[in-house]
Amino acid sequence: MSRSSIGKALVTKYYNMLTGIAIKDFINTKTNRFVIRVASIIDRRIKFKTPEFNKLYKDIVSSTIYISKDDDKSSWGFTLLYNGTKYIVAKGGLHSKDDPRVFEVLTKPNMLMRDADVTSFYPKNILNLRISPKHLIAKAFLTIVDYVMTARVKAKHEFTAIAKSNPKMSAMLKKKAEIYKIAINRMYGAFKDAFDYLYDPECTYKTTINGQLYLLMLVEELEINGIHVISANTDGIVALFDKSLESEYKRICSEWEKSLDFELEYTDYEKYIRFNVNNYIAIKKGFY
Repeated sequence: MSRSSIGKALVTKYYNMLTGIAIKDFINTKTNRFVIRVASIIDRRIKFKTPEFNKLYKDIVSSTIYISKDDDKSSWGFTLLYNGTKYIVAKGGLHSKDDPRVFEVLTKPNMLMRDADVTSFYPKNILNLRISPKHLIAKAFLTIVDYVMTARVKAKHEFTAIAKSNPKMSAMLKKKAEIYKIAINRMYGAFKDAFDYLYDPECTYKTTINGQLYLLMLVEELEINGIHVISANTDGIVALFDKSLESEYKRICSEWEKSLDFELEYTDYEKYIRFNVNNYIAIKKGFY
C-alpha cells in the first residue's frame, strides 16, 4: 500500500473494532462545511500581553474562513512583524519569513541557540481540544488518536534507547514508529479531504489556528523577557539568547507546557545556516 493507504487502513480498522459499526456504514460519511467563524473554534485559554500580538489575535478571531474552490474567496492569512522576525499565520502551520543568514555561537561562549519542538503537536492538540469529525463517535475517534500517538512516541523512545545494543530490534521499533506516524498524519490530513470519511474541515482549522496561536503565546513571552526568536516553523521555534537568561527560558517554556498540556523537546545548535524557513542546515551542539 501507499503511505496514505496504510494510514487509512489502520484508522479504519481501529474505528470498526472500537465501535462495532460495519466499515460499509461509515466509510462514505462526512461533514460538509462552507463557512467557519473563527471565533467559534478558538480556545479561550489563549491570551496575549502586548498591543501587537493582541491586535493580531483580534483580527484572527473576528475573521471567517470560506470553504470554496474560488482562490480569492478562500484566501485567509495574517502577518505580524515583531522584534525583527516576521510571522505568518495561515490555514496550515505557523511560519516565519526567514531571510538567508548564518547564525553561530561557536565564537560566542555567552550565547545559546536553542530549538524547541512540541512533541506530537497536532495529535496532542486534537486530544486537548477534543477535536473529532461531527459525524463520527468522538470518544472512539479520540481513543484512536491517543493510542496511535502514545504508541508512536513509545516506539520512538525505545528504538533510540537500544540503537547500539540491539540494532535488529531497534530497526523494527523504528519501522513501527514510522507506521504510527503515517497513521497520525493521515488522520489530520483526512480532515480536509472531501473524499474521505474523516472529512470535516472545521477539525483542520481548529487544530491549526489554535496551534499557531499557542506557539505565538510562547514567542511573545520569550520576547518580552529578552529572549529573541529567530525562526518559527509549524511545531517549533528557534531562539538565540544570552546564557544568563537560560533559567528564564526554562521557566517560561515549563509554564507554557503546563498551562496548555504540551511537551517540548530541545536541541541546541552550534550553527544555523538558512536560505528560508524550510531550507536550512542546523548543526547540533557537539558536532565539532
